[in-house]
Amino acid sequence: AGRGENSDKENDKLRTEVKSLSIVAVQSRDKAKNKEREAEVWREKAERMEKEGKKVKDALCAAEKSLTEVSCKLAMAEGRSEEAQKQAEEWRDELKGIEASRKKNLEEGERKIREEFGGEIKRLKEERDAIKKRE
Repeated sequence: AGRGENSDKENDKLRTEVKSLSIVAVQSRDKAKNKEREAEVWREKAERMEKEGKKVKDALCAAEKSLTEVSCKLAMAEGRSEEAQKQAEEWRDELKGIEASRKKNLEEGERKIREEFGGEIKRLKEERDAIKKRE
């Protein structure tokens, strides 16, 4: 009878550990899903910024074309030339800001994901190794 009780206790202990690991696995899966959603938000933000950047690049291209045309007629249209130059410079500055912000946001998103998943994977491996040692 003593041996059967030990076996029952061991089985109960294993069931408890399996249940605990099951809960951890569900929590980890939920965290991973949240991180995937967060990554998707970052990707969407990057895409929006890329679209904005393209619009600004197109506007810059148009402004530079206009600047070239106006420069050819400088004697007749000096005021227009200065305005187009100013506008092109503003668009260049805006484009630089958008590109820098996009890059920063992408790097930050990637860093957060690496931090979250790196720690989670390490923790799960340690738990697995601890269970193997107990076996």
